[in-house]
Amino acid sequence: MKLAPNESILCQALAITSLLGELNNSNFLQSKYYQNLRFSGNSENFRKILNASGLGNPATMQMFLYVLLVMPKEILKDYAGSYGKQSEMEINQLFLKLVTNVNTTYNNESNSDLTTINFYRHTRNAVSHSRCFYEMVNNVCYITFKDENPKDISKHCEFTIKTADVGCILERLQIQIMNFLNS
Repeated sequence: MKLAPNESILCQALAITSLLGELNNSNFLQSKYYQNLRFSGNSENFRKILNASGLGNPATMQMFLYVLLVMPKEILKDYAGSYGKQSEMEINQLFLKLVTNVNTTYNNESNSDLTTINFYRHTRNAVSHSRCFYEMVNNVCYITFKDENPKDISKHCEFTIKTADVGCILERLQIQIMNFLNS
């Protein structure tokens, strides 16, 4: 496989997200291999953290969102115009089915007509600036994405979805990127 350096890093990031997802799906933290694994430097604390949070934790989700939303737009920007628009449309459609507590003050976006909101862009911005907030309500974990225009803080958008629902967005993003790279 001959790839440009930027394409290679994207492919590596996709492979790592897939590996972590499969390790999580296979209950890796309950495996004998993991039980015998020793981390260099801070093994006891790392093990406590992983045992408490699992592999499918908010930090992992944050990394996956970065790999699948932020990296492709930057890496593929020179020759992926049609990929970007199609990806954006599909992801916005998914968000429409999943979002709650939407509040936007951006021009041309309406709280009463969610189809006017570019959830893809706002999610990407929130992830890029580490403005994703996780909370547990009645034993259900939610993530709130907050995007704010740094040049005009009166312009902001925030919305919430169940963290469990982020999985279908991640899966769709991964399929889109792989389809694009395979073509």
